[in-house]
Amino acid sequence: MRKLSLRVNRLIRVKYGPYSIGLVPEVADLKEVPISTEIRQIMGLYYKDRTQQANHQIKVSQDEKSLKETNKAFKKARKTSPSLV
Repeated sequence: MRKLSLRVNRLIRVKYGPYSIGLVPEVADLKEVPISTEIRQIMGLYYKDRTQQANHQIKVSQDEKSLKETNKAFKKARKTSPSLV
């Protein structure tokens, strides 16, 4: 759109891969489906596990970054002070 010098105010997604919205029902036709206790427990365990995995990945990433910074500082110190070898 920018190439045509047109401005996009909003986008409405009607399809995502093989899935499409199709016909959207009227608000009055929608019905809330209650979640059973078992499903709620399973979802809780799932998201708890996902959170732990994400936190672990963040820690690993931070440790790798810290290790790289330490190695970089060591190499820099080694260049400036040859007696530290």
